[in-house]
Amino acid sequence: MKKTALFLFLFLLGISHGATAHTKILGVMQTESGEVGVVADLWVEVKNGTGNVFIMTLPLTEIDTQASARLAQEVACEVLRMDCSNFDFFYIIKSDYPIVGGPSAGAAMAVTTMAALLNLTVYSNVMITGTINPDGSIGPVGGILAKAEAAYKAGADYVLIPKGQSISYVEETHTTRIGPITQTETRIIPVNVSQYALENWGLKVIEVSEIEDAFKEMTGYEIVRERKPAHIVTSEYIGLMKGMSKMIMDEARKMLANSTEQLGRGGLSYTNYQSVKNLIDQASELMDQAEELYSIGQYYSAASYAVRSLINSNYAYKLTLYYTGGYASRDDVKKDVDDTANYKEVVEQEILESKQVDHIYDVELLAVAVDRLRETDDLLDEAYKEYYTGDYDTALYYDAFAEVRLLTSQQWASVLDRFSGEFNATFDVKQLSQLAQRRLEEARIWIAYAGTVASGSLLESAQSELDKAESAYEDGKYVFSIFESLKALAEANLAMEIRGISQSALSSKVEEKKVDVEGAIEDAKSEGLLPVLAISYYEYAKAYDDPYQSLVFLSYAKEFAKISKDLVNAIVGKEEVQEEPGVLIRERTEVEAKGGVSNYVYILAGFLTGLTISLLGFERSKKR
Repeated sequence: MKKTALFLFLFLLGISHGATAHTKILGVMQTESGEVGVVADLWVEVKNGTGNVFIMTLPLTEIDTQASARLAQEVACEVLRMDCSNFDFFYIIKSDYPIVGGPSAGAAMAVTTMAALLNLTVYSNVMITGTINPDGSIGPVGGILAKAEAAYKAGADYVLIPKGQSISYVEETHTTRIGPITQTETRIIPVNVSQYALENWGLKVIEVSEIEDAFKEMTGYEIVRERKPAHIVTSEYIGLMKGMSKMIMDEARKMLANSTEQLGRGGLSYTNYQSVKNLIDQASELMDQAEELYSIGQYYSAASYAVRSLINSNYAYKLTLYYTGGYASRDDVKKDVDDTANYKEVVEQEILESKQVDHIYDVELLAVAVDRLRETDDLLDEAYKEYYTGDYDTALYYDAFAEVRLLTSQQWASVLDRFSGEFNATFDVKQLSQLAQRRLEEARIWIAYAGTVASGSLLESAQSELDKAESAYEDGKYVFSIFESLKALAEANLAMEIRGISQSALSSKVEEKKVDVEGAIEDAKSEGLLPVLAISYYEYAKAYDDPYQSLVFLSYAKEFAKISKDLVNAIVGKEEVQEEPGVLIRERTEVEAKGGVSNYVYILAGFLTGLTISLLGFERSKKR
């Protein structure tokens, strides 16, 4: 009991005055004979501050090492369930060698950051190599055998490597002399690093897949999570989305009937008839899917399919009018777009000037409504652009899309009156400028970093979302910028998380991601929030059989769950942050480390101060 009380006291005292943790990181250096493993010292210091991350390296390292430090800090705080915005983080790396730049120190940085936050010591005889992914998983690296040898020479008894990398491939050169001719042959051969290291150096190699596993091996403490049944979809959310979904589906049915009737009046060429009919058929199919989703209680997914149906049928209706002379002239196409733009101004005035935030739920709901307004602006811009270039068909498509998006904005704003609270605030978009700027910068960094370890369509999509976010920010569309930045961030993170994962393994990744998202949503709900978009994306992910698509929307859900509190803080006012871990930390005993039964030493970090006082009081009572 004394040991527990002392640990708690040191934790509380350590962070308030600054805490430092140290480990050695492994890298490779290029020489004439190939890669050679080298060791550097890493110190992580945590001080009271404002959430900044600083890094000093000697010699200088590449930019991806700096990005690794920022990612390690974020992962450490997320794993410990801590709000670290009141701390500054200092990373110091010193080496006698010019280590090859790369993110392979990410896992070491994350573990050492966690140790500094908890005022723990990292074992000096355990070292690790591996990248750190945003979800806390440890990613693959190169030069495993060379790094293992460097760890042995630096005094390590254990070296941790990414899961699945015990087999390393190295170059082996053979020279054969036949008379005056010398032949040199280079082969790539597999080496079992675990076996080789143990037999030649007495070094134990341990594979780890998650940062929590690495933390346990490197500090002797493990994180204990209490898995409670997740109740993601609440009655409040159901009531909200069920009504909204029904209204949108009613509109979609009406427009589907109108477009079908308009097409039935004839007057179209065969080609034009087929084009419109295809749109109506697609709208009908989407509507059937919406009905099915609604029947099983997936209301957001039902609304999403209904929106897609409505866009198609609205476009089909406009095209039929255009092809049959329903528009007296091409100027009438522009008038149609003008009418939508004018109505959008009316809706915007109604939403922004008439709506007050009087409940904590209202902030995100109103933010979504504003986001849909800003998207309507972009769609109208595209409609005008296509009109002035003479592409009237496409202009009508963007006009039809803008009308539907405007309808969804109204629907989101209409549900504000469902909730009422005790405070009164005005939703001023300008209050979100700093939050938008932070999210933009974060997305830029992660996309750049992800590009050093991954590639593919996800990163291309992330860059596209980032471009939209930057453009929106420049135009003062801060909500739209925040949401697009979150999507960019989610896609960049996912690109890192699934690199090297086989298609068959994606399904199990979906289940892991669901648990991760459920935790993020429950965290938001524990703050008294209703993370509507996060829950909606979580639900929408279920509508896909393709695990890849499910992972995309689950990634969106996680980022949107984390933004809910930030939105409220920006509009209503910043609340006190949680500076203690929101998890239990358990110390492993020597018996457990050898496979025996463990003694539990729990640290309920959410109640650290009170628990410390209680324990100290208990010690006094025992002495009496």
